[in-house]
Amino acid sequence: MGKNTMIRKALQIGHERHPEAGMDKLRAAMVGNRGFIFAKNCTLDYIREVLSKHTRESAAKAGQTSVVDWFIPS
Repeated sequence: MGKNTMIRKALQIGHERHPEAGMDKLRAAMVGNRGFIFAKNCTLDYIREVLSKHTRESAAKAGQTSVVDWFIPS
């Protein structure tokens, strides 16, 4: 089971145990691969700042277009 599948399953079980918590709405909003950030005592701007510091470029996969020009001399 992948991480997203486990999160969906946990939300389903949580909804069965605590239907008043609204976990079914959260589970319905999970389309595709999603990540959750649980934060306490900080602002959204601070979270954006921390995330922007830790982003990195990844290698292109087959069929994707590169975001940078790459030239190989002949």
